[in-house]
Amino acid sequence: MKKIVFAPKKNRQIWIAFLLANAVYLLMIVVSIPHLQMLSQGLPILDMRPKGYTLNEVQALYTALGSEGCSYYLFPQLFLDAFYPVLFALAYTWIISRLLQQLSAESKWLKILSYLPLLTSFFDYSENLCTFIGLKSYDELSPMVVQFGSIFTMMKNIFGMMTFSAVILLFIVWIIRKRRLYST
Repeated sequence: MKKIVFAPKKNRQIWIAFLLANAVYLLMIVVSIPHLQMLSQGLPILDMRPKGYTLNEVQALYTALGSEGCSYYLFPQLFLDAFYPVLFALAYTWIISRLLQQLSAESKWLKILSYLPLLTSFFDYSENLCTFIGLKSYDELSPMVVQFGSIFTMMKNIFGMMTFSAVILLFIVWIIRKRRLYST
């Protein structure tokens, strides 16, 4: 596992993972999520609630979706969301690792940044599991499953933002260093 995730990758591998992750994300954002929001009369799905959600909000969403919407949430939305976290983790772990390599950053503290996408992915899968359990038992929704799902959603968003921030900051530092090299 460690070799797959942290071994140096060719640019082509990084680009393929990045494009696949974003193609799946685009498919969800353009097709399945808007369809679910239409079925729920505009209520955002659980993935799209970065501040979390309550039992009442989840019940309102599942009631608005009805059986057709809940089935659609399971497939294709959760099906697509089964692929996205691993693709996200690989792509962004590889991007961060490559940027750290390009910057010759050997600090253990900086290398911790490579784990941010993995944590994002872990919380995304945890959120998806809670959503799956909730959809399968929405007549008798467990408050504990909803509470954990809400926490996982918030954690996914926090670590996702940290991942994107790390990529942007490392990329900016890389650009600045490149420009300095060319200007001397």
